[in-house]
Amino acid sequence: MKNNILVAQNICYNIENTMVLNNINLTISQTDAILLHGNNGSGKSTLLKILNRDLTPTGGTIHTYPTQSTWDRNTILISEHTITEDSTAIEFISYIAKKTVHNSNIIDYCIQKAKIAHLIDLPLTTLSFGQKKRIAMCALLCTKSRIWLLDEPAIGLDQTTTALLKDLIAQHRTMGGAVVVATHNNLFIRNAKSIQL
Repeated sequence: MKNNILVAQNICYNIENTMVLNNINLTISQTDAILLHGNNGSGKSTLLKILNRDLTPTGGTIHTYPTQSTWDRNTILISEHTITEDSTAIEFISYIAKKTVHNSNIIDYCIQKAKIAHLIDLPLTTLSFGQKKRIAMCALLCTKSRIWLLDEPAIGLDQTTTALLKDLIAQHRTMGGAVVVATHNNLFIRNAKSIQL
């Protein structure tokens, strides 16, 4: 039986008297992959921010279970808004990873894994959308977070980079991690659960 990592119960969120999320229940366990589907404005990104503690729900509770020593934090959220434009790739990766990575060899390993060694010294403003996604993947690997919260991670990716994303997700799950993905497209992830918002 898989161990629970996070349980969200009856999550609600209102913006200016508009109900964005209404009584959402979600249990995330080890090795889970959960796909959040819904139209624009259905609350997918909002739910990810709530799970990452970036937003406080107007109703409901979130309970996280104690982490093993393998993991340094519970969640990390990666979206198109995560990447800042006023830094180089390596500065951004180091900034995201700084709370958990204390060994430069780990960052070097993640750079090789994400296949971005040729990009690390370049300003983010000079990179393509797909290259920025690869930079974000590298930062994700460096954080040692149990739950990856990914907001439309496959948008703008070519086939090769999409395959890399799936491979990284599969490896993370093999290690006991979990992933929650907000997506519009048919991103195939093995044995994933789907939630319609």
